[in-house]
Amino acid sequence: MRRHLSRITAALLAFCLLLSGCAASPGTSQPVPEAEDPTVSSSDTLTAPPQEDTQEEDSLPSDGAPDAPPAEDVEDAAAEAETAREEPLATLLLASDYQEKEGWPAPAETLRALLATVQAEGFAPPDNAIFCGDYTNEEGLYHYETSPDASIAEITALVTEAFPGCPAEDLIFVQGNHDQMSESISAGGLHEYESYLVYVINTQTGFPWKQGTLGLDALVENTASQLEDCLDGLIAAGETRPVLIAGHVPLHFSGRTSSLHSTGDNLYASALFDVVNRAGESLDCIYLFGHNHSKGWDSYLGGSAAYLTRGDRILIPDSTGGGVNTDRYTVQTLQFTYLNPGYLGYVSDSGADSALTCTVCEIYRDEIVFTRCDTGGVHPMRSAGAANPYRDDTALIPQEEYVTPLESPQVIRRNRPAAAQ
Repeated sequence: MRRHLSRITAALLAFCLLLSGCAASPGTSQPVPEAEDPTVSSSDTLTAPPQEDTQEEDSLPSDGAPDAPPAEDVEDAAAEAETAREEPLATLLLASDYQEKEGWPAPAETLRALLATVQAEGFAPPDNAIFCGDYTNEEGLYHYETSPDASIAEITALVTEAFPGCPAEDLIFVQGNHDQMSESISAGGLHEYESYLVYVINTQTGFPWKQGTLGLDALVENTASQLEDCLDGLIAAGETRPVLIAGHVPLHFSGRTSSLHSTGDNLYASALFDVVNRAGESLDCIYLFGHNHSKGWDSYLGGSAAYLTRGDRILIPDSTGGGVNTDRYTVQTLQFTYLNPGYLGYVSDSGADSALTCTVCEIYRDEIVFTRCDTGGVHPMRSAGAANPYRDDTALIPQEEYVTPLESPQVIRRNRPAAAQ
């Protein structure tokens, strides 16, 4: 069971306050101790300096010691302090690419096992779930050609069976490049919840794949403009809720953007990246993506366990030279959190991690906590980067850009903490 140190600290503080309250004499005040030197022992911390005795003899028990607080009072105060810290404002389940492939477990089997892990690890039951596209894997049908409805119904049933308090109507399903646009797919744009916001970017109408070969720069620019208007409005209104931007296609440079691949997959990503990065200086922005679970494209970022956050470097495609793909990129510093939340179907040709995972996102008043889970327990939030074994990308991406591993959970401080409840 996971516990934050801050919860333990809160419980100890409650215990100390009760002790100091009982030690105070009637009609006299005790000084509030200042922050203690960490080298001072606990006995020094809890013992007041010697003072002149001005109390009547019968104000203390015969042994001269103050009455200890009842044990049940201490336990109740500690429990109250811990509970105040334990309960997140919201808990979200995040995952992507629910695609069946020979040689891998059925996605339903994987998702069921991941949900069991989330339960076993002691998380609060998720309030919602976000899935980042691709719910089918019919051979040769990759371009918005297959209905996602049956898979989305299956996912919904599994999630609500495991967590009955998670409303089926609230679940977010982003369109991937395999998926037809249907009523099962969530509407693009802003979805509002009490403690967080979700901005959906569907693939076909928002941020598509094959951007270079299909000449989709104008579509991407329009999507970026709409997102900018939304985020600027939130900033102007003093919005404090985190904004999860749920897409399918990633923003970062990979061999899939380059001459190693023919389509310039996310060639115009800089337009979207610039908008999110500027907004991330004020809002708590989190960009979720899927898509890159095959052919080792994300090996340098950790494969199936990719996670970056504020202050990290990220490579963004540079499309200024023209052409349907690019071998150029700019190195940018992130002002937001960026991750694949975990793949549910399969991962192929990865030079790095190839585990099937999901991510639990816990939103607290002043921090956001990310924990990646696999079917056996907690998984590294990010795995070590490596070269792509499918298409050698070492001439494009130098080894110094390979990420180092990070364990779960990862905690980020909020730019705009929520108001005290």
